[in-house]
Amino acid sequence: MSALFWLIGLVLLVVVLFLLALLKPIKTGKSVSKTTPTPSISPISPALQQLLDHLANLLPEFTLNAKSGQQQRIIVSRKHVQCAIVVLSNHTAQRLMGQTLIIDTNHHFGELPRIAQDIRQHFDNIYQAD
Repeated sequence: MSALFWLIGLVLLVVVLFLLALLKPIKTGKSVSKTTPTPSISPISPALQQLLDHLANLLPEFTLNAKSGQQQRIIVSRKHVQCAIVVLSNHTAQRLMGQTLIIDTNHHFGELPRIAQDIRQHFDNIYQAD
C-alpha cells in the first residue's frame, strides 16, 4: 500500500507542476506561442554589390546569391550545385573545401575574368568527375 501511495502522490505532483508551468505565462501576460526570432539581414555593401554585378555579367549561366555578415561573400551555383564561394576580403587566395571552390578577392576587379574562368573550369571538373 505504501508504494501505491507514493506513486499516486508523485503523479499528482507532476500534474500540479505541469499546470503551474502552463498558467505562469498566462498570469504574467506573456505570449504562450513559441516563435523563433528572425535573424537581422545585413545590407549588402556597395563593394559587394559591385562585385555581384560584375560577376553576374561574366557568369550569366550561374546563379549568384550575395550573403553579408561577418564575411561578405557570393555563393555561385549552377544546376542546384554550389560550386564556388567568392569572399570579399583584404587578400587574394584560392582553396578547395570538398567540392566547393573558395576564392578570396580584394576590391580590385581586374582579376574577375580569371576568377570567372576558374569557376567555369571547376564546375566542368565537378561534372566530369560525377
